[in-house]
Amino acid sequence: MNPWAVLAILTAAGELLRDLRPKAGANWRELFESDEFRSDRERLKACLEKLDDRALAEAVAALGRRRQELLAGRVFADLSTRELEEYLALGGLEQILAARHVRLALDPSFATWLVVHALPALTRVARFLPASRE
Repeated sequence: MNPWAVLAILTAAGELLRDLRPKAGANWRELFESDEFRSDRERLKACLEKLDDRALAEAVAALGRRRQELLAGRVFADLSTRELEEYLALGGLEQILAARHVRLALDPSFATWLVVHALPALTRVARFLPASRE
């Protein structure tokens, strides 16, 4: 799977979870157990079924390659402001994805990790990763 598509899928799932959280109450259990949120759960499951550990590992590797491309043999101090912003955003997301300690599953642990940790980093990186990038 295209690593940039993996990031887009994670972003979409994270945004959906973020938007549903206030409606679901103080914890994720309502969202994952209530009939009221059945269609939302189905949309989330459809997103997550496209992902696996291998796809995430490939996305992490692609983020690292993109950081190296940005350096292009230069030292860190030679990066422009925009390049530096991109380099740091990519590195932050790379670390969050690589350090993921939850399963790719529709459960409270994954939802918390995605919304609290990964989604802010995915959002910061999004402007640097056009959908057409291969």
